[in-house]
Amino acid sequence: MHPPKLLLATQKIRARKSLGQHFLADPQTAQRIVSLAQIASGDTVLEIGSGLGALTLPAAERAKLVIAVETDPRLAAFLEQEATARGWTHVRV
Repeated sequence: MHPPKLLLATQKIRARKSLGQHFLADPQTAQRIVSLAQIASGDTVLEIGSGLGALTLPAAERAKLVIAVETDPRLAAFLEQEATARGWTHVRV
């Protein structure tokens, strides 16, 4: 997981206060959240406000299907690219 500031700068995206955008920056925290969620290989995960995928991507490593809901089209496009680059067909943005 790359730092959100770096990813946002690379993608030329600025967080929008109007959308309440805040990004999880600590990969250990993300892994802990996913671990505590006890996601199993047959599970479907619904994530609201997936942002840059800090939780989406680790969840996708465990779940059968991940549905990531993101209202910002710039972030949705970024997350789709990340899933495609990994060859994941079980992540729907």
